[in-house]
Amino acid sequence: AREIAPFDDGCCLALGSFLASQGRFEEAIAQYQLAVELNPHRADAYGSLGDIYVHLQRYADAVSAYNSGIGIDPLRASLHQGLGRALISQGEFSPPTLLKWLTIRISISFWK
Repeated sequence: AREIAPFDDGCCLALGSFLASQGRFEEAIAQYQLAVELNPHRADAYGSLGDIYVHLQRYADAVSAYNSGIGIDPLRASLHQGLGRALISQGEFSPPTLLKWLTIRISISFWK
């Protein structure tokens, strides 16, 4: 059997996903935050945090998490999709306006 490092960012993400699937959201958040501490360049960890925050209706936290992930990987569509979901839920944008805003934002990121 493969030995798992106790402080491996991938293991933290996997454990966070398992905890979230069991409805243990605060524990999942702690694992995702630990993954970010261990590897601050893991955009998917920020995406997982954002997803949990949206589920918990903590939209400002979700927006922050998604934006952090986008800062690392500006072309990751799932982060932009999550950001859009959080902004719509927060009441910041209507869906058509948000689509235009995200399209422009992604286009600018692509050409940087």
